[in-house]
Amino acid sequence: MESPYQEAIFRPGTNHLAVEVHRFHPSSDSMSLGLQAWIHPISPSPLAILEQPGDVTVRELRKAALSIVTSGEGARYQWHRNGIPIPNATQRILTFPITALSDGGDYFVTVSNIFDFLTSETVTFSVIPHINQLVVLEADGMLPPMEEGILVTFSEPLDEASATNIAHYTLTSTTGEPVEILTAAMATPVSVRLTTTPRASDANYLLTTTGITDGSVAANTVLPGELQPLHRILPMLVRWDADWRFYDPLDGLDPPLEGHAWIEPEFPDGDWGLGQAGFIPDLSNKHWPVPIGTSLTAGIITSYFRTWFDFPGSLLGAELRARHVVDDGAAFYLNGNEIMRTNVPNGELTADTLALVGGYLLESDLVSIYSWCHVPGRRLRYGSNLLAAELHAYQRLDLDRFLALELDARVRSLPVGPVIVLKSPTDVVATETENTTFTFDAVGASGCQWFLNSEPIPGATEFELILEEIPLAFDGARISVVASNAAFATASEAAILTVLPDEDAPELASAHAIYRESSLTLLFDEPVEPASATNVSHYLLTDHAGNAWPIRGVIRSGTHEVTLDVDPLPMRMWYLTVRGVRDTSAARHVIQAGSRIQVGAQGIVSFWISLWRWNNSGTDQGTYWIDPMSTVYDWGYWHGLFGYPPHRHCRHLSPSARPFPCRPKPQPIISEPVSCCLR
Repeated sequence: MESPYQEAIFRPGTNHLAVEVHRFHPSSDSMSLGLQAWIHPISPSPLAILEQPGDVTVRELRKAALSIVTSGEGARYQWHRNGIPIPNATQRILTFPITALSDGGDYFVTVSNIFDFLTSETVTFSVIPHINQLVVLEADGMLPPMEEGILVTFSEPLDEASATNIAHYTLTSTTGEPVEILTAAMATPVSVRLTTTPRASDANYLLTTTGITDGSVAANTVLPGELQPLHRILPMLVRWDADWRFYDPLDGLDPPLEGHAWIEPEFPDGDWGLGQAGFIPDLSNKHWPVPIGTSLTAGIITSYFRTWFDFPGSLLGAELRARHVVDDGAAFYLNGNEIMRTNVPNGELTADTLALVGGYLLESDLVSIYSWCHVPGRRLRYGSNLLAAELHAYQRLDLDRFLALELDARVRSLPVGPVIVLKSPTDVVATETENTTFTFDAVGASGCQWFLNSEPIPGATEFELILEEIPLAFDGARISVVASNAAFATASEAAILTVLPDEDAPELASAHAIYRESSLTLLFDEPVEPASATNVSHYLLTDHAGNAWPIRGVIRSGTHEVTLDVDPLPMRMWYLTVRGVRDTSAARHVIQAGSRIQVGAQGIVSFWISLWRWNNSGTDQGTYWIDPMSTVYDWGYWHGLFGYPPHRHCRHLSPSARPFPCRPKPQPIISEPVSCCLR
C-alpha cells in the first residue's frame, strides 16, 4: 500500500520511523513485516493563497486550529501571534491541542519559497473562559497490573498537581473495606493512572474524588463525594471454540427455516447439529487465525447457528465486546434482537441473501472486527442468554465460508454484596398522553422492581421505566425503584411526575397510499380515541376534481395510526378530509372540522423490465439527450438491468426478487465504457 507522508509530522533532516506488529490471536504461529519508504523531490513553483485563515472562537481547554490553503510547491510557513513569530509554528495548520486563555490574540501566517513571500490576512483567535463543573467520566479497573491498576478519566484537561495527589482519591469496597492508593500519575491530559494494593476479583469497588481541579484559569473543581464504580471485564462469555447448534439446510432435501422464530430463545433446536467453532466447509483449510472445529456443507448460501452463554454481571451500564472472524457475511442476534451485522445488505435477510463485497474483492472476503458493541439492558439478561447467527456466502459454490466469535462483557459491578443506589430517578414534567422515561444507577443489582405511589407496577422489572401515554391522573405520582440481588435490596428516593393537561386538538400528520392497492394509512400527531378514529363516516376521500372515493372500512388501528380499507386507487391526486376524531386526553379534544391533507402515494412508473434506450459508445453526448423532445433512435434498445461484466447484471437479486430469468447475456452493456447514458 502506498501512503504519502503527513506534513505535520515529517521533518527536515533526520526522521525516526517506528513500527509495531500485532498478531491476530495469541496462538498465531506466523508474523511478517515489509516496508519501503521513498521521497519524491518537490520543485518550488509560484505561490498563491487560495483560502485565508478565518476568525475562531473556542472555549478554554478545547482543541482548535487555524489553517490556510495555498497553491504552489515548496511552500514554507511561519505563524505569528500579535506580530511575533511563534516558535515551531511552521506548518500549514496551526493546532491548539488544549486551548489556554493566553492563546487569544491576532494571528497571521507568512508563506514563502524562492519565488514568493506572501502574508495572510490577520484573524482573531478568541478564547472563552471555561466555567463548567469538572466531572469524572469513568474509572476503569482493568488497567495492568490486573486488580491493582485504575485509569480515571475526567471531562476536562486537568491541573497536574491536584490530579496526581493521592490524598484526593478514596477507594472502598461496597462492604466498607478500604483500599490504599499507592501512586497517581498523568496518563493523558484528561486521565490519571492510579495503582492500589491488590483488590478482590469478586467484590465491587467505589472511587471517590475530591479537591481535583481542571487546568483552566478558573480552576473548576470536581464534584466532591461523587461515587464512581470500577469497570471490569468479564472475559470469554463465548469462546472461539464454543459449542454451537447449527443448521445447514440442503436445497430440496432439508426444510427451509420460515421467518425469524429461530433467533428466539424458545425455538426448539434439539434436532440441529452440534459442533465447535470455527465452522468451515473444508477442515483441511488451515489459514484461519482461530481454531477450526466443525465442517459445514459446501455449496449452501445460508447457515444458521445458536449458542447459550451465562452473563454473571449487573446489567446497569453493561456492554458487550465482540470479536469475530466471518467469511463472507453474517448477522448476530441476542435474545431475539439483532445486535450487529457485517458484509450483508441492510433490511430483511432471507436464505437466498448473498453477502456483499467491497471494491474489487471477488475472492473470499475475510472480515475480522474487534470493537465494543453496546447492548441495552432489555436485550441482555442476567443469567442465560441466547446468541444466534446466520452466515451468508458471497456465491453459492463457496468453499471457504467461516464463522467463529469471541464475546466479552464490560460491566460496572457484579450482583454481589450490598446494593448501593448511586443515582435515584429524577423528577419529570410531561404533557398528558405523552411517553416518559425514568432511569436510575446502582451497583450490585441483578434486578429491580418499579413502584408507582408505593405500589409495584406489574411487569416493570427493567432498569429503565417507560410510561406510555401517561394520563392526567398521574399528576403528582411518586415513582421509585427497588434494586436487588440474591441477598440484598435497596430502595431509591422517589421522583415526582408532574403531568400537564393536553390543550391541543389532534392533527392529521400524514396520509399515505400505494397506487392500485386498497389501503390508506393515516398518522395523527398524538394518540387518538379508537371509537372516533375507526368511524369511517369521519373520513372523506376525494380526487383532484372533488369526486368522492369509497371507503369500505378500517383494516387496523393503533395509538397514532389508522389504516382504512378503500377501493384500489388509480394514479391521480387524492385528498383526505377528517372530522370528529378525538384524542385520548381527559378533555377529549376534537380535530378541527374539515381538516384536509393531500395523500402521499407511491407507485411503480419504471419496472425492472422497462425498455430503455442506451448508449455506451464512450463519446461525449453533451446534454441534448436528457431533453424529453430529443431523438435518440440510433441508440441501443433493450429491457432489464444493465451492467458490466454482463453476467453480473442481477448478481445480488434473490431468485424470488428477480423480475425475469437471469440470462448470461440479455443484451446488456457488452464493453467496458468510461460512462453510459440510459433513458
